[in-house]
Amino acid sequence: MNNQGINIDIGHPEVLQVGGIALLLSGFTVAGCLFCGFGFLGALFRFTIKIQKMQADVKAKEAALQQVSDAGGELAETLSALFGGKSGRSSLH
Repeated sequence: MNNQGINIDIGHPEVLQVGGIALLLSGFTVAGCLFCGFGFLGALFRFTIKIQKMQADVKAKEAALQQVSDAGGELAETLSALFGGKSGRSSLH
């Protein structure tokens, strides 16, 4: 059985949207529009923050991968120098 399901965030923006719709249906047009607008802005801000966090995670992974690749290059240079890759000696068979 799969327990992942749908991830639903119910926070301030959603509450503002529901409240704004209720106000609009009750005839309070200005207050309803303001609530819906603030709810939309809150959801938009939350989405942009989530995107920024995902971009920061990608950059951190790229930096870690670059460090590993730099260490691998240094290891290859060390091994080639150790086993006569740059010296004038003949290699042993």
